[in-house]
Amino acid sequence: MSFTDTSSAKKYASIAEIAAAQAKLYADKLESAPDYAAQAAASASASAESAQEAESAVSVVNNLAISASESATNAAASAAEAGNAAAAAVGQCLRVPAGELIDILPDAVDRADSLVQFDSSGQVSVLPKSDIAILDSGGKIPVSMIPAIALTEPFVVSSQAEMLALDAQVGDIAKRTDLGYSFCLAASPASTLSNWVQLTDDVLAQLGLPSGATQVGATDDSGSNTTVQGALGLKASLTALANAISSVFSDLASTAVNKGAYLLGVKQPFTGAVSRTQAGKNLEVVSVQDFGAIPDFNRATNTGTDNTVAFQSALDYCKVSNKALFVPSGWYLVNGNLTATYAPVIYGEGANGVAVTTSSQQDSPFIGSVIVGNNTSGFTLNVSPPNYQFGMSVRNIAFIGHPSQRSNTSHAGVRLHNTGLQGYVENCAISGYGGVGLTIGYLQDTHFISLFVERCGTEDIAAIKFVARANYLYFQDCLLMACHYFIDNTDPTLYGRYVFWSGCHIEHGDYNGALGPEWDFVYKQSSIQTGLGNDWSFQNCIFIPVSNAALAAHLGVSRINVPYFINAQGERFTIANCRFNAPRDSISPLVISNVNFRSAVVSDTLFTGIDAARPCIDGYYVKISNCDFTIDISQDTTRCYGVYVRRGGVVSGCRIGLIGASGARRTQGYLVLTDDARFDPVYVSNNTYPATGTTYVNGYVHKGCTLSGEDGGSPAMVSISPSSSAIDLGQYPPNVNFWLQSASTIVDMINFPYGRRLVVIANSSGCSINSTGNVYPRGNVNFNLTPGVPVEFRAMLRYDGTINQMYQIS
Repeated sequence: MSFTDTSSAKKYASIAEIAAAQAKLYADKLESAPDYAAQAAASASASAESAQEAESAVSVVNNLAISASESATNAAASAAEAGNAAAAAVGQCLRVPAGELIDILPDAVDRADSLVQFDSSGQVSVLPKSDIAILDSGGKIPVSMIPAIALTEPFVVSSQAEMLALDAQVGDIAKRTDLGYSFCLAASPASTLSNWVQLTDDVLAQLGLPSGATQVGATDDSGSNTTVQGALGLKASLTALANAISSVFSDLASTAVNKGAYLLGVKQPFTGAVSRTQAGKNLEVVSVQDFGAIPDFNRATNTGTDNTVAFQSALDYCKVSNKALFVPSGWYLVNGNLTATYAPVIYGEGANGVAVTTSSQQDSPFIGSVIVGNNTSGFTLNVSPPNYQFGMSVRNIAFIGHPSQRSNTSHAGVRLHNTGLQGYVENCAISGYGGVGLTIGYLQDTHFISLFVERCGTEDIAAIKFVARANYLYFQDCLLMACHYFIDNTDPTLYGRYVFWSGCHIEHGDYNGALGPEWDFVYKQSSIQTGLGNDWSFQNCIFIPVSNAALAAHLGVSRINVPYFINAQGERFTIANCRFNAPRDSISPLVISNVNFRSAVVSDTLFTGIDAARPCIDGYYVKISNCDFTIDISQDTTRCYGVYVRRGGVVSGCRIGLIGASGARRTQGYLVLTDDARFDPVYVSNNTYPATGTTYVNGYVHKGCTLSGEDGGSPAMVSISPSSSAIDLGQYPPNVNFWLQSASTIVDMINFPYGRRLVVIANSSGCSINSTGNVYPRGNVNFNLTPGVPVEFRAMLRYDGTINQMYQIS
């Protein structure tokens, strides 16, 4: 072998040694470096071939070859351990084409901990392995491979001066709050502005800055492109918005036209409902409070705001606007006089209550809409158009007289005049007026429904007074109570006519002091005086007058001289289906005192506790039918009266009974009485009388009456023993006939009504009936009765019309 070959062998051995060392390094440190291992394998193979050629050359070369062969063998084993991964990564062994040479690597010192790399000319060089990040088994860079990081200090400053004054080091950060972005100190000193480098924040941070709105696009109201800041610039400022909101609230609170309620919309949730303003909705109702009325009357102090002007203004407005006037709940003081010169519509929210209660009753003040009249004269409300006007409605309002005016007789409540024809006063109260509570002028076709009148007027001034020929008035379900004098219709020319009361309760209050003096009321004249007004009617009403005992004590007169409760003088006066109750003791209900009017009717009415001292009903031309009379005879031992029909009338189908019966037969009075003088007949029929009446009753049916058919019940036979005196037939019920038990003579008969039938039967011989000026037996001579043979007489007017005689007719 030549020297050249020996040199080559040495060269190859050196190369093999290097390759083996690199392959081992790659195998230990880097699984991802297969290229170098493959190259080392190739070099080892070449070295082996060269070593064989140089084996015979020299011994030194042999040693080197043996060493290279061992190195190559180790390199090959290491390369095999690198595995197929290195081959797959590099794809070929580390070799160069023929004719190219590779530079010798640096010394071991310089290539320690390095990897082989090729530069831009293709020559080999080394790269410190510290410059390469090696991933761990988890695919991440080990912490040991990460270089140390310099920790900088952040500062927050609000100005450039503060930033330049910082004791900062290179890398420190200054957050400028005045600018909204940050600076990094790039070089010392920190006091030099140019050493600070502005940092660019991320997009969100930049957009979050005050200036960020200039970087975001937007579309303005007209559809043009702009930025958010540009769009915001077109909007009102907070101050402008605050001013606008303040202006809106001011406009909403304003009462000027086209403001306030005119700005609010309203639409009801109804099918077909339309939209409108709250102002339009408000115009549906006109309230006295719209005119400043304040319901602040204090019942404890009897004081409050005077609402006269407010109410009058409201009434005047409603007149010209044709509106109804609403009075909301509350107590309104009115010191003056309210006048409606038209037919108004006034309505409230109820008028229920009572002025005075007892200690055993709960206080019941008027609840609802209450007008407290404090007028010293005139009327609290005067409805009085100058000429007649149709309509008028007052509903659900209480008119209460101020307590300080209770003794003032000029203090009047309500006047209604020149209105009506479907006028209504409904659920109203009039209470506590010293003068007239309700003055009724010229009204037509007006309905008073659930009217409550109490504690008005005096013994001389009525609670309700008619003054102008009102007609066709209907009082329905009304309550009149606790007054001295209820109704005055006594004006001789201006009386009310066609006045109809139905379902009403009229009660004075007579408790003999048991409830206190404020509950005891008396009258010195009839409490209800219908005067000459024709066609007054009471139906289904309850009357509770003052007892005769209370009136007699108050007036200082006898019981027979106290006034009747009702005094009627007009034609066609009617009471039907009513009831008169005595509060205590007994009463005198009704007198019909006009001799010229002929058509009063009292029917189907119950009279209880009637004072027997005088007739329960005393009237001319009255027809009394189907009534029930309970007569109290306990207070008078002399008199016993029922009804008194002075001239033409009827008493039919009535029941007359007694209570308080004691003592002997009374000496005065008839249960059915008429005048002695013969005028138009008073027909009496089908009545029943007390069974024990003959013990207490002076007379049953007066001789001026005319019996029509049967009366007194079923005909009955009574055993008598005539004396030498005339038999008073008035002391027997009209159904009674005589049975003469033994021989006796009827010397005469007196006081028999027209049409009275009398059957006389003698039980023995020796009985006779004398002929007298009152009794006309057959032949006008004394008539001897045959035992067991009935003889019938009938009372008739004599042919000359002068006297009533009993004529034997069989």
